[in-house]
Amino acid sequence: MITSRTRYNFVLILLAVALMVHYVNASEPKIHGIKAGMSTAFALETDSAFFLIDAGSPGQERGIMRKLKKIASKPLKLIILTHSHFDHFGSAGKLRELTGAPITISAPDSQALVEGRTDIPLTHSWGRVGKVLQPVVEAILRVRPVIPDIILHDGDSLDSYGLPATVVFTPGHTPGAITIFLREGTAFVGDLIVVHPSLKAQNYYATDWRDIALSLKKIQMLNPTVIYSGHSQKPVDRDGFLHLSPFLPAVKQ
Repeated sequence: MITSRTRYNFVLILLAVALMVHYVNASEPKIHGIKAGMSTAFALETDSAFFLIDAGSPGQERGIMRKLKKIASKPLKLIILTHSHFDHFGSAGKLRELTGAPITISAPDSQALVEGRTDIPLTHSWGRVGKVLQPVVEAILRVRPVIPDIILHDGDSLDSYGLPATVVFTPGHTPGAITIFLREGTAFVGDLIVVHPSLKAQNYYATDWRDIALSLKKIQMLNPTVIYSGHSQKPVDRDGFLHLSPFLPAVKQ
């Protein structure tokens, strides 16, 4: 026989489960990859807002905004730049004009952003071709300087902005490259890795190859559950990422 107390306990259990499901869903942003010129921007959708990781190449702001409006009618609350290369910060300034969303970047990369510079002192393989073409591409795309609103530091929490995530410094590709690590284990590693033609550690552009190696090891030790690179809308193979070896050229480039 089912007593009133049994029914009461059963209702409490159902309520607890419902609250847990709501909490989990609310704390895990939905991830939307957006092709944005030469790179990928990621819109993280929470219950009340969007957070954008990287802003694509110059001229991509309208396409990004169309995509966001198609997904949901929510404000863009923050633009988070993983590093100071024009294919990642190019549309940040225009997006801020359109939405009022502040732009964030790490302290070591902030001056390059203010000056609109894309510094790639070390290159390898096809990266050498990219460096030769860089001035032409920047002139065609009309790369413009961007003044950031918020400076990020290693270990900063983004909870106060409404995003359950932590900033992890992963220098090497640029002096202040960062990874955004969501609380539930997803990592947005920017250009710490490359995915074309295959998954490997960054071996095209760097400010310090050894720093990239240390940064890669750092993220691998954090054991992310899902990993996104800065140039693909799909997550990379997790096991492949966790077993990647760093690129360390024998001869200084």
